[in-house]
Amino acid sequence: MNIKNIEYIKAPLAKIDFSDERNRITLGDAGGFLKKSIRELGIINPPLVAENGAGGFRIICGFRRVMCARAESGHEPGSGVPDVLITCALARGFSEADEIAASVEDNAASRRLGPVEISSAIAGLSKYFDKKFIIEKYFDSFGIQKSEFAFARYLEIASLSDAARDAVASGKLPMQAASFLVEFSRKRQEDFMRLASDCRMGANLLTEMAKNIFEISRQRRVAIDSIFETIGLENVISDDKLNSNEKSGLLRERVLDLKFPEYRSRLGAFQESVKKLGCAGVISVNPFPYFEKDEINVSFTIKNASEVKKRIGDIRKFENSDLIKEFVGND
Repeated sequence: MNIKNIEYIKAPLAKIDFSDERNRITLGDAGGFLKKSIRELGIINPPLVAENGAGGFRIICGFRRVMCARAESGHEPGSGVPDVLITCALARGFSEADEIAASVEDNAASRRLGPVEISSAIAGLSKYFDKKFIIEKYFDSFGIQKSEFAFARYLEIASLSDAARDAVASGKLPMQAASFLVEFSRKRQEDFMRLASDCRMGANLLTEMAKNIFEISRQRRVAIDSIFETIGLENVISDDKLNSNEKSGLLRERVLDLKFPEYRSRLGAFQESVKKLGCAGVISVNPFPYFEKDEINVSFTIKNASEVKKRIGDIRKFENSDLIKEFVGND
């Protein structure tokens, strides 16, 4: 990129095209702080534009600045408000690679990019630049680990459906869950996001469900589509008789039935063993991750001093039982 190919001009806002998204890395509304700054000081850092071949200009970088300037001007076609001129940096002779690089560098320099913005930037840069070059030149400014693993993980996000990418951008879908979701078809990604919305699943549950569905498809060598059909996702989501917790619980059980065929029998065996020990109501198990041997719950209330011995006795019964070895392990 040669700085001599940049010329500063005054461009009418009406001549700037907002429909061309070829080089737009950052999407969405700008914040109130930027609008306030433009209202009080004007545009300090001119947006970079290129001629669009139709007598106007398309934005290379600075989309949010131009958008805010237009909003502050009040000018819209047919509004009767006079058009205004803004200072722009006009790029001449830039290649597409130059434009992508300029856009990424401008956005990374102005603020901390979100995961979807980073994935879009990496996808755009990858069309023109080598992976190692991108990692070395840009990952520090992105604030992510300089590794090929991080490169691959963020690049995958760019292939997600719009709903899934929006959920990642808003923080509703964790990156870990998204890394499994990229293995789903677009339709199944959309179905999964409906599941997230209708069942009101939080980050941990979404990650658990995406991970388990992905692992079942590998374990059983079946298509993810068939897993969705087997657990009856559509029927559960559309069942108005179930609340969101009941829907998520039912679907989790069905997924676990597929992943661990012994799921129900072992859960029943645990509950029966606790009952025989006389510890029911004190010792319980989380019904979802229990066979991963990571969560057995011990809970009780002490109402008076005489109950202390009884509760300690309950715990000792449990300590000396086969349940420790079978469901928790020796470590």
